[in-house]
Amino acid sequence: FAALAETRAETGPRLVGLRMLALERFHEGHFEESLALLKKAVDSYDPIAHRDLAHRFGHDPRTAAANYQAWSLWHTGFPDQAARMSEDNLNWTREIEHANTTGLALCYGVTITNIWLRRPDRVEAAAREGVRFAEEMSLALWHAFGLIHLGWALSQQGTALGLDEIEAGLREVEQIGAGRLKPLHFSIAADAYSRAGRHNDARVSIDKAFAALAHGNDLALAGVLHRKRAALVLCAGEGDRGAAKVDLRRALEIARQQKAKSLELRAARDLARVLAERGE
Repeated sequence: FAALAETRAETGPRLVGLRMLALERFHEGHFEESLALLKKAVDSYDPIAHRDLAHRFGHDPRTAAANYQAWSLWHTGFPDQAARMSEDNLNWTREIEHANTTGLALCYGVTITNIWLRRPDRVEAAAREGVRFAEEMSLALWHAFGLIHLGWALSQQGTALGLDEIEAGLREVEQIGAGRLKPLHFSIAADAYSRAGRHNDARVSIDKAFAALAHGNDLALAGVLHRKRAALVLCAGEGDRGAAKVDLRRALEIARQQKAKSLELRAARDLARVLAERGE
């Protein structure tokens, strides 16, 4: 698609092709390459000439590209830029007034970016708005994602377990067959179960996350899952520090291969803590 779009005089499809390629590069774990493609797409967007593209391609190409640019910025070690990009993008999206674009920005872009940034208050605000909006506009995918991300925010803030929201969202995802983010969403469920002291359910959920990873080969989430599984073992107090160290070393190795500085930092921090507890 991208190659064909480059041969045409019309510039709009080129932006879509760049975004499509960039998203695939992201899920392959090639974050720097993804970031370069997304920057090109965002910089090439003309707010007048390209404003109607949302009605042709499902959502506004600037909003979509900027969402993923924020993701790639965080992974490559630029959290402040990721936060600004996410906030600016939501402001732009509100000007578009296109339903699916709004749902994408709230329940996919803003929520996920701020989950990685560990800002549960902002996740909660965006998820609540997104769920309400998705109900009004009958946007099933964004409703499901919004519920899962709302549950994460509630669990993180300790205001509620968040499990009802996460489980409802996972059921809705299953009903509509939306599988791409299953590794992330099952890891969110595992974390929430662990916080609630339901360690068996946490183990089941992280196993489902790894099964979804094997099925979809979403390499962007591989390091995250290894670090999360180590955290669950340690939180459960099972004493299997050896298995946790193996997972954390694997998470660190993956992050370095992907040049994902934020993931590398988290894995290194967690591994250092485990080693220090053993006097190493």
